[in-house]
Amino acid sequence: MRMRFSIPADFYVVAPEGASLDFQVSFQHKGTECALTFDSGEPLTAPELPRDRRLFARVSHLNIVLSAEVEDHGIGGLVRTRDWAGLLEELRKLANRCIRGVRNFGVVPGLEELHDLTDPERVLRDWKLEALTEGEWKTVFPDSELSPILSALLGRGTTQVLGEFWEGSFEAVKEAIEDNTDPHPELEFTTNAIEHVRRSNLRFAVLESVIGLEIVLARFLASYMKFRKGIPKSRIRAFLSPELGLTARVGGLLDLVLTADQMKKFSLDRVLSTIKLRNSIVHRTGRLLQGVPADTVREGINSVVGLTTLLAAEAETIEAEPEMKGIADELALRIRDLPRPSVKYLGSHDIGVWVRKVTAEPVWVPDNTLIKQIVDVVIELRGPQDKRFDAHHHLKIGFEAVPWNKVVRWRDGQLEQPS
Repeated sequence: MRMRFSIPADFYVVAPEGASLDFQVSFQHKGTECALTFDSGEPLTAPELPRDRRLFARVSHLNIVLSAEVEDHGIGGLVRTRDWAGLLEELRKLANRCIRGVRNFGVVPGLEELHDLTDPERVLRDWKLEALTEGEWKTVFPDSELSPILSALLGRGTTQVLGEFWEGSFEAVKEAIEDNTDPHPELEFTTNAIEHVRRSNLRFAVLESVIGLEIVLARFLASYMKFRKGIPKSRIRAFLSPELGLTARVGGLLDLVLTADQMKKFSLDRVLSTIKLRNSIVHRTGRLLQGVPADTVREGINSVVGLTTLLAAEAETIEAEPEMKGIADELALRIRDLPRPSVKYLGSHDIGVWVRKVTAEPVWVPDNTLIKQIVDVVIELRGPQDKRFDAHHHLKIGFEAVPWNKVVRWRDGQLEQPS
């Protein structure tokens, strides 16, 4: 048996000029093969927009197709026995898996998970539930009519579209849906904060953005102290106790643990001002301070979100450092005459290997044997830890000739010209 249904939604999918807006992901849900696609209008282009967002389309529904091969088991059994309440609950969980992936890993505010659904037949009718019978799709509940409740839940019926799903996030969202991955808490709060900004609810945006920052800062500092400084757990717990407030951690520590380049990526003054606003809301007035311009509040929230994103990525890199050190150790041990390389996790499965060698020639061009040795060691050690790791796609190797500072790079499975 095959079934399909559509969840109302309202957001833009956006891509650079010349890219594709097509999004599709297949995955297993409780033994049932499923696929998610978007129902959208014709792609539009706007030459006056920046090149990286000139192509866009407005999504109206999330379309989910599922195939239950055994009718008396799982979702197929619920249809056979006409257990509409049970079917609605299973489809709600399935829909939320897709919504959660798109909303949080694609950062699409305005797309909300489904909860507290009643009247199963009405909801399934609104979702346009269909079954494939004798090669033809047939409506399970005819006379479909969009539910005002679901419309409000998912943002339809309004003139303001709150979310954009960028083409650059497609792969992260696909992986999240395929693996049914729960986002880190700070990602939930960041998406919420962006949604509140777009709804002009700046008070909630301040609160949620700073909560996200608190969560990720604690994770970052704990990882930094454990892996880079070797500080015992008991001292880390004591350091991260509530006695040391967020203002002190941000204002007093980030300059010490982040690089100068990282500090340039956000405004520390704006972050501290936003934390001050949060403290005023929570501990004093319950509302935003009077006299602070809305644009100033928005700029502060943007700085908090930027810092949260930076710290989340840096925490992930730090947490991977023991494994990266192990790979560097093995490369130095197994490959004769290879200078000890630097190995770093770059995020999104990417790994960078950097090798510096003193040479008389201004360019060091490695032979294929050396490249294969490096690739094989990284695959052997990284593969079991990351099932999605593909060396030809995720491994980057730099060969630097010292003191000439000329670099030959290997990436996407091939050697590039020196730079």
